[in-house]
Amino acid sequence: MGKKNASSRTFFREKTRKKKITKTSILNSKNQVRSNPPQEKKDGSKSVSGSAIRKRKQRVKELIIKENCKNRKRNEREQNKLECEKRQNCLEKKREHQSRKRASSFITTTNPENIPPFSNKMRKHRAIKKLRQSLPDSPGTRISTLAAYLRNEKSPTIKTLQSSNIISSPEENNENQLGLAVLEDMKIAISETKLKRTNQARLSMNVLSASVSGNCVKQLRSKLSLAKKLGVPARRISSGFTLRNKYSKALSSSHVYTKRKVRTDALSDANKNLIHDFWCSSENSHPTGNKNDVKRVRIGPKKYSGHHVQILEKTQSEVYIDFKNQYPSVKVS
Repeated sequence: MGKKNASSRTFFREKTRKKKITKTSILNSKNQVRSNPPQEKKDGSKSVSGSAIRKRKQRVKELIIKENCKNRKRNEREQNKLECEKRQNCLEKKREHQSRKRASSFITTTNPENIPPFSNKMRKHRAIKKLRQSLPDSPGTRISTLAAYLRNEKSPTIKTLQSSNIISSPEENNENQLGLAVLEDMKIAISETKLKRTNQARLSMNVLSASVSGNCVKQLRSKLSLAKKLGVPARRISSGFTLRNKYSKALSSSHVYTKRKVRTDALSDANKNLIHDFWCSSENSHPTGNKNDVKRVRIGPKKYSGHHVQILEKTQSEVYIDFKNQYPSVKVS
């Protein structure tokens, strides 16, 4: 038993010594690898470690991500700038179109005398400052002085201001008061009638809405203002305009069902008729010969106008070129 125990102890010591030797050798080899610089290959190029390659790839990826982020932000800024410019151009075009439309359709009084403007802003500022300094210092006295001067109807300056619609004349003041009184009476009548649900009340509302909506309100583009004054929705004023044209005997009443709002630069009715007659002339087209080939157009309630279908003798381009040669002043886009 003693011999066996001794031999087992010696075997265990040798085994542990081998393990220690192997561990220390491995550690020494690792330290040697770390301490030794990258050796050159036979072809002269240096060998690079895997960690250096990974770090380099990581740096390249980060640079690519930063560059993509910068490019994306730059593209977004440029796109936002283009959208803002486009929106601004659309707004300017819309304002110009509205101003032209208002100038063409707005009812203006005669302006016989034009007030000469100041040559520059400084001259205007000096003139206003001089007038302000010449007036009394007290607010009450200043107001009474200006009111007395503006009431002087014999002054040519006051007459010029009245004719230029800068201040109102006594006649215009009376007309304005009369108009406000009529509007107030209409508002009271509408407020008493619009909540009732009888046939008589509906007829009364139709009459009232048709009586206040006419061509003058349409040309002044004051439908919304009138609706606010009367306390009714704007749709009621539009329906009154339709009813007014439905029962009127004017020439424009028959076109209410066929005409719509068009652009200001659209073709006029005279040019449309000229183009229609040219296309339907015997040189350019002829009827099909079938009596059932008829086109109908609505011109009123339960009223239609019809014409036979035409077949062109030429192509559309050839007819268009002939029309432009014969009528160069007519613009057809």
